[in-house]
Amino acid sequence: MQVLHAFQTSELANLAVSFLEAEGIEAYVWDENISSLYPLFNPSIGMVRVAVGESDFEKASDILNDYLEME
Repeated sequence: MQVLHAFQTSELANLAVSFLEAEGIEAYVWDENISSLYPLFNPSIGMVRVAVGESDFEKASDILNDYLEME
């Protein structure tokens, strides 16, 4: 697994995962529980991360960039 992107909230991370999964990429949210327990320390612990398999990283990166440009 490789970290694709870090988001400030679990909601944004889960939206990105949904977008990736709709495109056929298996993605996971990491650190979601930590960020909800300690929201004030979120930037200091690395925020909420989205990870994908190494073989899907390039395709997922392109898809995520397109998703982020839509915001």
